[in-house]
Amino acid sequence: MNKNIVFIINNVYVNGGIPRITLLLIENLIKTGKYNIALVSLSKSLEKSYYEIPEQCRVINLSLHTFSVRKHTLKAARELHCLFPSDFDGTFVVADVGHSIPAWLGLRHCMKAKFISWSHTNFFNGSRWGFSGWGKRLAVKKFDYLVALTKEDKGYYDKILHAANVVQIYNPINGGVVKSPYAVESKKIISCGRLDPVKGFDLLIGVAKKVFSQVEGWTWDIYGDGAEKESLEEKIKQYDLIGKVNLKGFRKDILSLYKEYAFNVFTSRGEGCPIAMIEAQSAGLPIISFDFKCGPKDLITDGENGFIVANWDLDEMADRILKLIEDKELRYKFAANADMNLGELKMPYVLEQWNKIL
Repeated sequence: MNKNIVFIINNVYVNGGIPRITLLLIENLIKTGKYNIALVSLSKSLEKSYYEIPEQCRVINLSLHTFSVRKHTLKAARELHCLFPSDFDGTFVVADVGHSIPAWLGLRHCMKAKFISWSHTNFFNGSRWGFSGWGKRLAVKKFDYLVALTKEDKGYYDKILHAANVVQIYNPINGGVVKSPYAVESKKIISCGRLDPVKGFDLLIGVAKKVFSQVEGWTWDIYGDGAEKESLEEKIKQYDLIGKVNLKGFRKDILSLYKEYAFNVFTSRGEGCPIAMIEAQSAGLPIISFDFKCGPKDLITDGENGFIVANWDLDEMADRILKLIEDKELRYKFAANADMNLGELKMPYVLEQWNKIL
């Protein structure tokens, strides 16, 4: 008899890492033939989902157009309570720790159910005593499992909250990534992400100013859209980097573009476990990244498949970029080792870990 699994997500209809990874996992869990899967979207802001939803996955939408933990927790909890009877026998997987609060309030009457909180940020994201902080503590105390994305992040739960129910499972590699022959002659750098302060693209432009004052013929492309577009354009102009740092906008075909680039740079201020880093490594690109929480320590072996740079040290970041630009053999070595740490991110292994807790 198949197990019943219900994923609970803020909004499955939008473009973003959480809906993309959640649907990727659902698709592959369905393929195992072991599960009946439903997905509850706490809000529905668009008529059609940005990503394809598997036909075998039943979608349930709450009445909200947008969902805010601060504003809509009680309303969402009441609607969840009405959806599932007390004798529901299955597992609720709550995508992101802050949503653990409405899920628990609305579904704790389901005494036979198992509860899993799936964190998509790092331990330090959000206020310690805000909804994110309380959601973490609730999941550690009341849920069967809390899934952390990286070994580094699991360590923070273990050390700070003395959590006994935290397991670590990486986001899986997107099967659409193709590893092409490395473009060792490329003179293009790539960075990807929404144009948001957390991604640190303002820092990137500061680094670019230092780099392009010493080299000619190279360019740096940023893929993504967001609220910081105008301010970043102004900074590019102010630093006289027009034509050198290029805002390329959002591209659905980003996976096919990696093969054109020499290496990928991450200047984020914080992540859960950056999907773009996983995809770039899968495509065979060297990585240079600040040592933000969390992801780089799990995915990059410094000096073997990339460089890890002290947080927000623009001079060191520029030096590492210049080193890769100047050393073609080192770029080729890093590219050859790009996916050296991705064994636990392959879908069969990820599914095996989820099967153990579902």
